[in-house]
Amino acid sequence: MKEPGQPRTDPDRWWLLPTGLLVVGLLLNIPFWITDLDLRVARAIAAWNEAAGRQQQDRWWWLVPYYVPTALVVGLILGGLYGIARGWRQPSSALLRPGLYVLLVLGLGCGLLVNVVLKDQWGRPRPRQVVEFGGTMAYLPPWQLGVPGSGKSFPSGHVAVPAACTCLWLLWRRRRPTLARWCLVGSLALAAWVGVARMLAQGHWLSDVLWATVLMFAVAAVLHRLLLYKLPSEPSA
Repeated sequence: MKEPGQPRTDPDRWWLLPTGLLVVGLLLNIPFWITDLDLRVARAIAAWNEAAGRQQQDRWWWLVPYYVPTALVVGLILGGLYGIARGWRQPSSALLRPGLYVLLVLGLGCGLLVNVVLKDQWGRPRPRQVVEFGGTMAYLPPWQLGVPGSGKSFPSGHVAVPAACTCLWLLWRRRRPTLARWCLVGSLALAAWVGVARMLAQGHWLSDVLWATVLMFAVAAVLHRLLLYKLPSEPSA
């Protein structure tokens, strides 16, 4: 227990980060509910692509992001398995739970929550599926339930993977703060890059990108509390 007069520790305030992220997500969501911001952003991106003769989306720097999540998944899985294997064989390394943590962020966050529970079941049409962009379906704002399986736009599964890399910031923010900050900046930058590429391909709305990032960051924070909060400091892997 914490003695009187001692500063509060991270475990005492574990709920602040995921709660704050969800509140920020809800606040950012207000413009999408009360205006046609998603449609306006999608129209602007389509006009940008049209001005380039519809060749903008075929430029290599907008094609590469489609494969970035796969590379990140492979890297995170290998890193997680390494941590589990080394932690199992050498308990003093304290890498078992961090390795398991990384794999659970991917499995429960990207796999179960984003893809199975939301993407496959929410039924939100992609931009290219709605009437405004030549499709046959009606636009639905974020979090409005559609017909399950008829659309798989919400949230972005591609963006969820780089957003999941925020777990590395949570792992290393104490023992390797500089590396942790670079992981956080890199995760968010990659999420933005992948998000723009997916919007350019008319695969996702801006709100899909924002919510994929918010949800995965929140999942990483909650799982960090559940698996690692008892450790005196985050392991270096």
